[in-house]
Amino acid sequence: MEKILFIHGLASDRNSTTGKRVKEILSDYGEVICEDFNPQDIDEMLEKLHKKINDEGFTMLVGHSFGGFWTLIANTIPKKLNKIVINPCYYPSIEIPNASTNRRSDIMGVRKNGKIDQIEVMSKTDSYSTLQNRMIDNRSMMGARRGNINVVEP
Repeated sequence: MEKILFIHGLASDRNSTTGKRVKEILSDYGEVICEDFNPQDIDEMLEKLHKKINDEGFTMLVGHSFGGFWTLIANTIPKKLNKIVINPCYYPSIEIPNASTNRRSDIMGVRKNGKIDQIEVMSKTDSYSTLQNRMIDNRSMMGARRGNINVVEP
């Protein structure tokens, strides 16, 4: 079982709707902890992430929006982690260097082995084939890190 840390976005907190849904969806995989963070304080965030990962034994990070940025930044912590980013902001290029922001997937999961899985959630105006082709294009930029792709229909 994983010990999962949810990192919320900039104008959010541990009681966000996204945090509650993540907790609900991932509860079968492990214990999901939602805590308050101050994502604008770089030193505080890095210190808190190091403590959570190294001292408290978290094995997976899930980040939403600005929390997705911090989840990707966690690459600087030597411990290998599973990661899921939900609509990450700022630097998705850390994981997919050549993808433009309008072509990144809704959800990207980075496994401990470095493989990157992508999930697109269809809206009423999306076509299945367009989303699938976008993820196939993204996979071609990932090289050896390419993982699975999945389109989720409403």
